[in-house]
Amino acid sequence: MPSHRTAGSAVLAAETASGLSLWDPRTGRPFRSLITAAPVTSIVHTTSAGHQLHIGGSAGLAALT
Repeated sequence: MPSHRTAGSAVLAAETASGLSLWDPRTGRPFRSLITAAPVTSIVHTTSAGHQLHIGGSAGLAALT
């Protein structure tokens, strides 16, 4: 599946015990997963410097662009 998203498209994100999953709300299916070394406990989306997804947990914080 393509990893890029068009302007105005939506993505649902869910934290898991081993990372996060990105879901396409139109299909209800996951299209990307990220496995981390520790559980993800927070997800924040920002657009100030382009689209970024910030994830946090007990092991620290990461930004995905």
